[in-house]
Amino acid sequence: TSQSARAVDPRLGFLGFMGFTGFMGFWTYSIDKTIFPFIFFMFFGYFGFFYEGKMSNTFMDERYMENKRRAQRKAHRIAQGIVYVTLFLVAMAEGRILKATDTKLIILVIAVACSIAVDIFRGEYLLYQYDHEE
Repeated sequence: TSQSARAVDPRLGFLGFMGFTGFMGFWTYSIDKTIFPFIFFMFFGYFGFFYEGKMSNTFMDERYMENKRRAQRKAHRIAQGIVYVTLFLVAMAEGRILKATDTKLIILVIAVACSIAVDIFRGEYLLYQYDHEE
């Protein structure tokens, strides 16, 4: 059976602008100490819909699948590195620079949300790049 990539409209990439609602977290934290809006930073990953839309209805052969695996591996590695570096820096700043636990929590939530966004976006972007370089 022939398989092709799912059909996605590239204009769905504009949903990535929803990631800017994550900045609302600074406002809500100052009012009632709510950090929930910071997770909206992960919506920046929706910019990847643009590249997924450009790859719509592409025949999924062995080369495509290998490029997809290679792109996902690299995207996962980068996202994981962001989390590790953030954890390291927050742990190093313990007591000297960052005294409040709330500040550390906000930094970690933002870092994890942004690493998810990078993972989603970078996987689609690299797949597009790998497919068009050959």
